[in-house]
Amino acid sequence: MNLLTYLSIAYQFTIGLSNSGYQLWDKVEYPWGAQYSTDCLETDFSVKAKFWRFYLGGGVDITSQKEDGKFLFNAGAYNPLMNDYSYVAGYSGKYFDVGYEYRCIHPVMAYLQDRDIKRKKDGAYQKVFVTFRHELSFK
Repeated sequence: MNLLTYLSIAYQFTIGLSNSGYQLWDKVEYPWGAQYSTDCLETDFSVKAKFWRFYLGGGVDITSQKEDGKFLFNAGAYNPLMNDYSYVAGYSGKYFDVGYEYRCIHPVMAYLQDRDIKRKKDGAYQKVFVTFRHELSFK
């Protein structure tokens, strides 16, 4: 029996444009909040390895803000704004998944310092989950 027949590795890359907004809350500088809207380029890369029914994976999602006055598709028109990292591990059954996910969110400090924005969005969360699934088909 060859154990490599139970191993699979999957990856995905996603790229997209979005019009994102964010709100700055600072009681001294912006008592009612300052809202910004901007065009963003979002890229996401993730990898997942599966051995039999167990899986382990991770990924990074990078959000880059378009500079004012730059054309939408200009090279170098986007500056990294946020990096989101995720890690997941679990077991995949026939009708359910049981797993653990860790996700952390980090601003790109060079971007914040360049615009004199105080660090407001940073953090992480962990979750343990059970996903039930079933498919109805009418043939």
